[in-house]
This record gives sequence, structure tokens and C-alpha cells, in this order.
Amino acid sequence: MHSQKSYRNDLVTLLNGICHVPAALNASISGLSIDSRQVKKGDLFLALSGCHSSSTDHIVEAIENGANAIVAEGKLFEGRVFEDGSAVELFVDDLKHKAGIIADRFFGTPSDEISVIGVTGTNGKTSVASYLAQYLDLSGISSGLIGTLGYGLIKSGEIRLSETTHTTPNVVDVHRYLAELRDQGLECVVMEVSSHGLTQGRVDGVRFEGAIFTNLSRDHLDYHGSMQAYAQAKKLLFQTEGLSFAVINQDDPCADEMKTGLATGVKLFTYGVEAEADVKVSHYQLSSASGLSLSAHIDTAIGKLSIESGLMGRFNLSNLLAVIAVAIAKQQISRCAERISQLTAVDGRMEVLRSQGQPTAVVDYAHTPDALKNVLETLKPHCEGHLRLVFGCGGDRDIGKRAEMAQIAETLADDILITDDNPRNEDPDSITNEILTGFSSPSGIRVVHDRKQAIASMFKSAKESDIILIAGKGHETWQEVKGKRTFFSDTQEVRRNMGIPHNTALKNIEVAHD
Repeated sequence: MHSQKSYRNDLVTLLNGICHVPAALNASISGLSIDSRQVKKGDLFLALSGCHSSSTDHIVEAIENGANAIVAEGKLFEGRVFEDGSAVELFVDDLKHKAGIIADRFFGTPSDEISVIGVTGTNGKTSVASYLAQYLDLSGISSGLIGTLGYGLIKSGEIRLSETTHTTPNVVDVHRYLAELRDQGLECVVMEVSSHGLTQGRVDGVRFEGAIFTNLSRDHLDYHGSMQAYAQAKKLLFQTEGLSFAVINQDDPCADEMKTGLATGVKLFTYGVEAEADVKVSHYQLSSASGLSLSAHIDTAIGKLSIESGLMGRFNLSNLLAVIAVAIAKQQISRCAERISQLTAVDGRMEVLRSQGQPTAVVDYAHTPDALKNVLETLKPHCEGHLRLVFGCGGDRDIGKRAEMAQIAETLADDILITDDNPRNEDPDSITNEILTGFSSPSGIRVVHDRKQAIASMFKSAKESDIILIAGKGHETWQEVKGKRTFFSDTQEVRRNMGIPHNTALKNIEVAHD
């Protein structure tokens, strides 16, 4: 990523309409941070309350690191201004939902100057965002991405990303990345928007031109508590002020619920493989005649369309329909079939690895019941031998999905091995025991906690005609145990077991699961 432009502002301007700052205490601001450890000299530190911390916990550290001003969340001293050494301190009620306005102002309102399209849903966010950014770039609209795999731009068909820490970064970083991409001349940014990101205000202050809903299935219930609350979180994206268009998957039972959040004047475009929709499949074929691929005839309000793609699976067809619906919304439908055929996969999303004399291996991020079912159902028709599965479930997350994933695995896979997948602070044995409760015959299921050994063990028992699915981690390059992350890559381990050099470029055929 190129060198970042520097920004300057002042406290009075940034807090206009939020909090009164006496002119005598106005301060020059040269940076913005919500992490006291990253504060630099001249910064404004936004002190937010967290799940396990108070807004005042890190003020001293921020001042020691050179902050010019502190805006902290809290009612106690609301409206009062303090001087603490060389720093100004202010307290603002509900700062969490005002931080986006401050960040937007500091970085020069980037989403006023570029088109931002948000993608939300349980599965498919990463793939739809990637496919759409690629499609727009092929249409001559310089485009970028913000999401699970990082943030960056598409250049001559190549996706160049810098790492991010979350699917939807914190609110300051969201505006920082948008500004950085705008400063590089981008016209459009496609952003993955998670339910956490929406409820925690991480996209506050962003003006979205469009919003896409892919689907809703069980995930993050440890956080949201119920499917209804989870759906309401996703719906927030469609209630964004100033939204121009919405694209909604009519095949999903929550489609109508998402529509109820739309403001008057928002143009609605629906898509569906099965359901009646504005962009509707009339016929499709998941074919392996020329490698794993799909073809479809599609009816739209502006005419019929035939597409072919090297991407694999019915749900990837659904993802491509979302792209086509946006293309119609943005009037970029010319040469649509040609552009769709050029879309390529993302690392760790149905990443297919082949080597002479070896079983076919597939690495995918599927970590929800629906995602796992989609991948297994997609692979099954292509498997001449046994369909083998290595998977686990994350610790400190929704425990209800563990038995569900086991039931799906038992129904669709021929051989199953349970292993660890980011146990975090939970006992790995308790996680595997929860998974095992979902099997009708748990005694026949192997458990190998060490993920490296688990993958190696599955390869030892597999034949060339088999397909091995390694599910759950996808693009991730770590294993998290007791708060510590150590390097681990499913793809690297698969390559090692197949005797493929790690730097060998392979054609990825991808399925979308976020």
C-alpha cells in the first residue's frame, strides 16, 4: 500500500454539534485513534467503553503517548472540559455512536467522494465483495475492498490487500481505509459489513450507495442471543440514511424482513436461483465437463442473460446473481457475461489443490452449519471415491451449532475426523464432546486435537479417487489457544502432505462462506 496522506484538523471542528469546546481550549489534531497503545503525538484519543473496560481506563496511557486531546464516553462530566497537562479532556454521552461522525470529518468525508457498497449476510460476504469489486474494475470503475481478507484495490485483475484485524474494522480504521483508497483515486469500494460491525457502530458515518443481503443462517448466537436479534442487526445496513439501492437474496426466508427496513426512494433489486425475483435463474447446470464449473440462463427486467463461470456450486451461482443485480443497479450490464466469466476466487474459499497420484483436497472457511452443508453438497457429485471431512468448532462461540454441524457431516461425508479450530479459552475436549453429541454413532468418529496431525492422518487413509475437505479456517493463518495465536495454515499443511511446493501457484475454485 502506498504512503499514507497526513490529515490535520482541530477539536472545535471535529466536535461541532457533538460537544461545545471553548475557543481558548481548541487543540490541533494530527491523528485519530481508539487504541491508547497506538496513540501518537498530536492525536485525538477517542476513549470508548468496551465489554471488559471503562472509557477512562486508558486515558493516562494515551496522554503519556502524546495525545493532544481526549474525548471519553460518559455522562458523569458531560459537557465539561478539563485540562490534563498538555491535553484537553471532554466527556460525551453515547460516544460510540458519534465516533463515526468524528472519524468521517477527520479524514475529509471519504464516502462523499467514492461509491461505497456494503455486503452483509452469514455466508458469502467475502466472495460477493471480491467478485463485485473485480466486476466493477473490469467495467472500468477503479475499485477496492474492505473485509475479512484485508483492504486494498484491484489492479489489472490482481487483488492487492493489506491486512485488517476484523471482517469490519473499527470505526476509525473504516474511515481511514476509505480515505486511503479515495486518495489512491478509487471510485468504488465494496465493504463486508458484519452483524458485530453494525451493532457496534463500526460503519457509523459511512454513506453507503448500495447494500447487499446474501443470506441468514445460524452464526454468532453467542453474541446476538437469538436469530431474530441477529436478523435485526443485519437489517441496520438497509436502514442507512442516504442509501440509493438495495440488493436482496429472495431465496432466503429473511428477504422480506430485510425489505421492511428500506426507506422510501431506495431502489430494490431482488435475485433468486429458485424464487421469483428481478434477477432470476431460468435454468442452470453445475457441470464438470470442462473442469468444475457452472452455467446458467438468467431472466432480468432488462433482458435475458447466459453466463458461464469456473466458480463452483449452486451458492456461487447465487453470489454471481448478486453481482449481476448490482451491475443492473449501477447500469454496468454491458458485456456482463464476459466479465462474469473472468471473475476469480479468493484464498481459502473452496481452494482446490490437486497433485498426481494424490486425493483432491479442498480448503474452505465453512464454519457454520449452512456453509458446511453447502460445501459438502457441492463436492459430493464430483467425488468418485470417499468424501472425507476434517473440521472442528471455535471456542468461546455459539455452542448450539456444534451438534448441528455433526449431523450435517454424518449425513453427507463418508469419513469424518474432528480436530481443533481456534479453541481460544475453552477446553478443546469440551468442544469436541459437544460436537460428538450430534452424531448417531459417535464411537466411529476419530478425534485428533492437533490439527497438523489430523490433516496428515486423513491423507494417510485417503485414496486418489477421494476428496478431502478441510473446513473451518480457510484463509486464516493462525490457531488461537488461550489468547495466543501461533502460525497455522490449512493450505500449507495440505501442500506439505501432497508434496506441493508452498510457492506453487494453483488455480483456486472458490465457494463463498464468511
